[in-house]
Amino acid sequence: MTNNAPKVSVVIPVYNIEKYLRRCLNSITAQTYHNLEIIIVNDCSPDNSESIIQEYCKQDSRIHYLKNDVNLGLGASRDRGIHSAKGIYIMFVDSDDFIHHTTIEHCVEWIEKYDSDIVEFNFRYYREGDVIDLNRHTSEYKIEHIEALNRDTDLLHLNNKINDVCWNKLYKTDIIKKLGLEFRVRFYEDTPFTRAYSLNIKQAVIVSLPLYYYFINPSSITCTISTHKVIAAVDASCKVLDVFNKYNATFQIRKDYLNSTQKILIRFLLALPTDKRIEMCAYIENKNNLLKDKMHTINLFVTNNHKWLFACLCFFILGPKFWLKKVYLINHVYQILRRRVMNENM
Repeated sequence: MTNNAPKVSVVIPVYNIEKYLRRCLNSITAQTYHNLEIIIVNDCSPDNSESIIQEYCKQDSRIHYLKNDVNLGLGASRDRGIHSAKGIYIMFVDSDDFIHHTTIEHCVEWIEKYDSDIVEFNFRYYREGDVIDLNRHTSEYKIEHIEALNRDTDLLHLNNKINDVCWNKLYKTDIIKKLGLEFRVRFYEDTPFTRAYSLNIKQAVIVSLPLYYYFINPSSITCTISTHKVIAAVDASCKVLDVFNKYNATFQIRKDYLNSTQKILIRFLLALPTDKRIEMCAYIENKNNLLKDKMHTINLFVTNNHKWLFACLCFFILGPKFWLKKVYLINHVYQILRRRVMNENM
């Protein structure tokens, strides 16, 4: 790396998000840490995003603008950003989200202080209309430094601590490129990537301080349940299991992952009508054998239309907290609708 090369590369895939793009770019160009490059990858966005990007390119020389020839999806757009990255460290930010103005400064400080391979920081969800005071930033937070010296115990702890999303982390670029890691798939692309990375590192820093603001977009794939979403989740899970085989993950890491995946797939199945539920169970049966075995009883109850047995097993696996939360949300929505009806009748 030359003296003029940036220390941090920030990769931002952009697609059909002009309404929120300025907020995202403002949060990055205003970082208190300046030695960075901002790689924006336009995935053939049909809206006004390109003109906004061009505007920011004129204002900030640290921005590198790339445009895909065809729509490749979020994962492949991130991959293109990785291939162009010149920084020692790399971070991913989705274009409808934004980060705190001290995020990169903090992350560089922590990753170098602890000689870590990754820094993971906390995040907050927010919705349209939420007011966020960025000046009210807590000075109290926890830092956990994990050294994976023992593959059977320490690496398990490290993998359990690191979550699946890619955007609340600072990575070492050379580890990603050395391993040849790519996102590739269009949906749920984070999990295989982060799992492969975390299986090949020795040290991690986990920080409780929220430095990333994740926008709950009602039109996003993460907010809607469909057969396409279930298929994407199953395919991504199979890729993670392939990653485990490739990097010789321990039995306990595989077991913990299958348990969490089972819960996710059950929640998805519960949101589908009966015919689609049966269709998705058939899809799961024809995929990875480990996933098939984990979901076998669920699939059996669904395909044979044993609704009560299916419901009982779901209750047992998901636990009472999940169902209490469901009841609370249903009651909350009911009360909102009830108040609206009463106000209209007044």
